[in-house]
Amino acid sequence: MLWQCCQLVVVVDNGVLQAGAAGQTFRLVTLGFLAGGGDSYPFPADAAVDVIDLEMEGVQAGAATFVDEGTEQDALAEFLLSKFPADGSGASFNAADTPAATDTVLGSMFD
Repeated sequence: MLWQCCQLVVVVDNGVLQAGAAGQTFRLVTLGFLAGGGDSYPFPADAAVDVIDLEMEGVQAGAATFVDEGTEQDALAEFLLSKFPADGSGASFNAADTPAATDTVLGSMFD
């Protein structure tokens, strides 16, 4: 299901392509790795595919500057830094780990 112009469009129902969806155009976001055929993903490569590469090679701005802008790594790093600032002012992980001997949540498969 997709939202198109404030209206829900059912594309596939029970594995069947819906009649009204076949002739529509959709834009989606995927990893560059998959769009480039990585893992043998059957991403179309014909002229009808309008791929827009968001990576800005050599541009490292924002809070996360270890990777180029527009990459999936940058998007994840920017999101994580917005929720868990490096200065510790947010709700970052600041509690010590529970010692293994008293951890009641995780168990060892070797016990």
